[in-house]
Amino acid sequence: MELLWAASWLGAGTVAACWSGVAPLPVRSGWSRLVRMVRQSADALSSTLIAGTPRDVAAEEPTEVAPGIFLGSMPRCDADILRLTELRVVGVLSVHEPWETVVPPKRLLELGIKRQLLLSVPDFGAPSPADIDEGLVFVDEVRTPASGATDVDDTQQRDPQNTDGTGRSSLAAPVDAPAVSALTPPTAAPSGARRPGVYVHCRYGKGRSVVLVLCYLMREAAIAEATTGVPWSLDGAYDGLMALRPQMFDSRRWGRVSPQWRSLTEYETKLRAWSSTHRSDAVATPSSGPPDL
Repeated sequence: MELLWAASWLGAGTVAACWSGVAPLPVRSGWSRLVRMVRQSADALSSTLIAGTPRDVAAEEPTEVAPGIFLGSMPRCDADILRLTELRVVGVLSVHEPWETVVPPKRLLELGIKRQLLLSVPDFGAPSPADIDEGLVFVDEVRTPASGATDVDDTQQRDPQNTDGTGRSSLAAPVDAPAVSALTPPTAAPSGARRPGVYVHCRYGKGRSVVLVLCYLMREAAIAEATTGVPWSLDGAYDGLMALRPQMFDSRRWGRVSPQWRSLTEYETKLRAWSSTHRSDAVATPSSGPPDL
C-alpha cells in the first residue's frame, strides 16, 4: 500500500512538473508523447481520428491575425498545403516536436512552401526566449522579399531537415544572433508589391504557436508605440487574438502556473524595458530602428 501511495504521488508530481514546464526537457517530451498517444487512442475509439476522417472545416481554416500572418493547426494533407498557397503563404513556422510532423518538409517544398522552420517545443510547453527571437527573425525574413521581388526565391530554401540536434532547423539566423534582429521592423515592400505570407502552427493552433503569434503582435505594437505613442498591452493583444481564434487555449487563467503565460509575460517585460528606454528617441527620429537589447 505504501508503495502504491508513493507511486501515485510520484506520478502526480511528474505530471504537475511537466504541465508547469519545470520538468527536464526529455521528461516533458516523453510525457507529451504519452499524452498524445492516449488522446489518439481515445479519438480512434470515438471514430474521430486526427487524420483520415471529416474534420471541422471552420476550426481548421487558417486565422489571419495580421496582414500576411496566419495561425492554425498542423497541415495534415496536400489539401491543407494547397489552401496555404492560395493565401500566398510561402513560409511555414512549425512549433512542435519533430515526431509530430505529418506532412514531410520535402512535400511542403514540392507544393510551394519555400521556407520552413521547425522550433522543437514539447506539447503543453512554451517557446524559449531564443525560440521566440529566432521565430520572429524567420517571419521577417520570409515577409521581406529580396531585391524587390514579390515572392521568395527557391534559392533561399535550405534543407529543412538539417538540424543542429536541438530540433531547430538551419533556415533562420543563429540563436546567438543579436536580439535587435528580432525587434527591428521588416523592410518595407516595394510599392505595389504584396508580401509573402507566413503560417504559424503547432498541433492544433491553440497553445505553442499562439505564444509565437502573440509575441509578434506585441513586438509590432511596441514598435508602433515608439513612433505613434499608441499604448499596447499583453492583455489587449490576448483579447484581440482570442476574438479572432476563440478555440485557442486560455493560458491566462492559469497565470504563472502556465509555461505559456510565463513566456508571454517575460517577453512583455522585455518589450516594456525597451519601450521605456527608447520611446522618446524613436518618436524624435521615427526612421531609426530599435537598438540592440
